[in-house]
Amino acid sequence: MYSSLCIVNNHHCQYTITTYQILLSPGLAKRANYLLPLLFGAIFLLRKPPQFSLSKNPTGKVCPGALPPPSRLILGRWRVLFSFIVLVACLFAPMQVLAQKTWVGNDGQGFWNWNNNWSPFGQPSPSTTQDLIFSGGNFLENTNNFDAWSDFRNITFTNTSGSFTLKGNQIDLYGKIENNDSETQTVEFTFSLNSAGGSEINPTLGNLNINSTDVFNNGNQLNVFGNNGHTLTFGTGTTISGAGAFSINQNSTVVFQSAHTYSGDTFVNAGTLRFTGSGKAGDSTIRLGDTTGSTAAKIQIASGVTLDTTNSKVLVVRPGSSGTKTIESTATSGTATLSRNTILDADLTTLSASGGTFAI
Repeated sequence: MYSSLCIVNNHHCQYTITTYQILLSPGLAKRANYLLPLLFGAIFLLRKPPQFSLSKNPTGKVCPGALPPPSRLILGRWRVLFSFIVLVACLFAPMQVLAQKTWVGNDGQGFWNWNNNWSPFGQPSPSTTQDLIFSGGNFLENTNNFDAWSDFRNITFTNTSGSFTLKGNQIDLYGKIENNDSETQTVEFTFSLNSAGGSEINPTLGNLNINSTDVFNNGNQLNVFGNNGHTLTFGTGTTISGAGAFSINQNSTVVFQSAHTYSGDTFVNAGTLRFTGSGKAGDSTIRLGDTTGSTAAKIQIASGVTLDTTNSKVLVVRPGSSGTKTIESTATSGTATLSRNTILDADLTTLSASGGTFAI
């Protein structure tokens, strides 16, 4: 509280200005990192004007200019009310709090819901913000025994990981699966992709095997990143389905060993898409090459594989990138076949391994 003195006609009068301090309870303190900038901005823009308590001089007059005009008092009251609404909304609005658990595998069985298998101690709490990190060499083969279709965000293998195999119940994935270790990692449970901004499976620093029965894209795009030439393999019993697209965005190799049924476009913006065994891209238009940059893009067809036209879907060689666009037969015996209708909007290079036949 501050006091000031004024003189009117040789008489003294005094007015006081009252200030207020806002205190956050400990339960709200953890929100401070997110809310303080907003709070200070709201207080600055919407702050309540000073409150005046007036004392009269002996003549009964008040100090001139001490009383704010009525319009300012009315505006001040609305500012106070609006400030209060903003602050309450900020303090009690839902916040995304990310959680992280690291696999240590200290229990006698490699189950995900055992407390001693995770650090910090305690099983993960399935949610759309729960990250799982796999590190070390204990129980490299472990089992998700949470309820089927439990939610998790990211599954990451660190650069100190052994070669893990993740088994068990189905999950809803809201982020990515990423290998940051040189060891090959394997995922065997079925999962669905639920990130509207696109989910990722990234063989960043090592190979990844997806041997799930099903990968449901739920209409969301599946992106592949990793610029070090490592391989993401979808196994012989795995089917990618749904209306979403599939996109290789960096120098990784993706192997299709089975017939996938997703209907979104297949973008080979960079790296390599390799068809082996029964590998097919299903009801998908394949777009080879990026529209910008200089990164090479390639499709490989193994012996005995036919890349054909399904439901009038075509192969489009896209203009834009200066990188080489290539279709290659890797057959050293037998025949690799390209019978899909192809639209050449840019130059296409064809290659064939010696010893086999490339039928176009």
